[in-house]
Amino acid sequence: MSKDEIFRAALALSDDARAELAGQLLKSLDDSDLDEEEEFERLWALEAQDRIAAYERGEIAAIPVEEALASLKRRGRNAT
Repeated sequence: MSKDEIFRAALALSDDARAELAGQLLKSLDDSDLDEEEEFERLWALEAQDRIAAYERGEIAAIPVEEALASLKRRGRNAT
């Protein structure tokens, strides 16, 4: 399997699975200078880049922050 085939297969994974895979790949580089917090920040940066790219490709839409916060509040009320 080529690198491009692996990459295309990885893109088909869920967000959570891709994030986990990214973490495993980063860990495999054995960058011992990175502590856990730096690795966490690096993974979130990768996730942010992925989300921006998906937005730019038109795969996801932006919503106003007020709408996002209202949705979170509704979910919080429904969870109790």
